[in-house]
Amino acid sequence: KQNLIFFLNKMFPISNSKAAIDLLLSKTQRRTPTIVHRKFSIQKIRQFYMRKIRFFEQNLKFFIEKILKNFPLIDQLHPFFCDLLNILFNRNNYKIALNQLYKIKIKISKLSQNHLKLLKYGNSLYNCKQIKKTALGKMCKEIKKLNTSFIFLEKVRCQIKKIPKIDPHRKIILIGGSSNTGKSCLMNKLTRVKNFTKNMKNKTKLLSLGHLINKFWTWQIIDTPGMVHSNLNSLTSIEMQTVVALINLNYRILYLIDFNFDSNSKIQIQIKILIELRKLIKRKEKIFILTKTDLGWERLLNNKQRAVINFLNKFNLKKELIIKSSFHDEIGILEIGNQNFFLKNNKTISEKKDFLNNKK
Repeated sequence: KQNLIFFLNKMFPISNSKAAIDLLLSKTQRRTPTIVHRKFSIQKIRQFYMRKIRFFEQNLKFFIEKILKNFPLIDQLHPFFCDLLNILFNRNNYKIALNQLYKIKIKISKLSQNHLKLLKYGNSLYNCKQIKKTALGKMCKEIKKLNTSFIFLEKVRCQIKKIPKIDPHRKIILIGGSSNTGKSCLMNKLTRVKNFTKNMKNKTKLLSLGHLINKFWTWQIIDTPGMVHSNLNSLTSIEMQTVVALINLNYRILYLIDFNFDSNSKIQIQIKILIELRKLIKRKEKIFILTKTDLGWERLLNNKQRAVINFLNKFNLKKELIIKSSFHDEIGILEIGNQNFFLKNNKTISEKKDFLNNKK
């Protein structure tokens, strides 16, 4: 399987068809001989124009091959990246665009072969010149057909560049929850990433990645966009990114819930979202974090809020960890880092060596 991180490092911008034609024609003019006389032998005249056609064809094929190698085959990627790219753009249109490039590459090689055969029977300088002119003209016409594909692939490249370099085979912690619960603030406190967010819904529009070293283990911490809709059938493309991460990755989750009365997302909606996501995070190790304790919601707990805390205690028929925290006053952040949550199923290097030796 291909790794998307490899393609993220080597992607270059794609110009439109007009700019590509101008670049290739100027290159052939500069790097091939330009002077030819009538007094030259007909064989020398033919070779002169053959060289121009071959040079233009080689550069054009190299240009198309470079674009094809630049983009990954979407079916050969990890399922997480495959589904994520399908959300950002339509995978069928992406496949059609790459297929058009491949077909025109074959067409160009056939056109050059046909015109090189015609040049062998050229009688005069004018005749050879006209054959060369038609060959380059037909090749340029084929490139103009690719203008829409070039524009689409440039948009795709911009979208792929925004994807963080997540390694799905390494240890991952997801920060989840509904919108405006303080996920990005927790990300800023645990890692060195600085996500500047305001008190607004859906401020985080893409997955963001940070790294945390805890107990000599490096963890990938992924900040997910907040969930707004409780029904999974009516999700936006921003919310679908969190669902894709919850389905395809092997992770442990820090799930944030906001009990503040003035919060934009009410407690009932947050619990509905949690019930909808219950099947996805059922078998995952999790910590529930009750945020924004600095606003004093602990003193005025309703019966409904107490019922929610009891529901969280009985979630998944296990007593999961519940931590109260305030990222403004930095309360509860050390408690999150010191949990056994980070140590479960983690073997040290010596233990791994002993395990492998016993296996042999």
